[in-house]
Amino acid sequence: MQKVIFSVSKSGKFPSKSTGIGYIDDENLYIPALSQKGNPYIRVFPCISYCYSIVNRPDEFKGNYSEIREVEIPVYDRHDQTSFGTRKINPDSQEAMDMCNGYETREIEISYFIWFKKLSGQRELAI
Repeated sequence: MQKVIFSVSKSGKFPSKSTGIGYIDDENLYIPALSQKGNPYIRVFPCISYCYSIVNRPDEFKGNYSEIREVEIPVYDRHDQTSFGTRKINPDSQEAMDMCNGYETREIEISYFIWFKKLSGQRELAI
């Protein structure tokens, strides 16, 4: 494994950016991350094959990576959805849960822009 400086930007409705020091091997980029509850974990991007070297910049690479995720969306009938929109009901409240007729699973695409630079003078780690 080789140490790198990285930047991962997520595009879409809720864009975000993460930068720092991570590691790469022949196939993956490993970066430190925090869960929504604040617990640390290692995030793996299987994207090295999608990245290409940047012209006139030694040891720098960039690329795009997309993944498909399944999300569950609450389904309301037409009457309840109209009243749901006009009455300003909190979507997390019990009343909103009572109006829900079930959940529908949809696939969404999440795109990431990835940049990393290999740190020179660093020994590779054997795992």
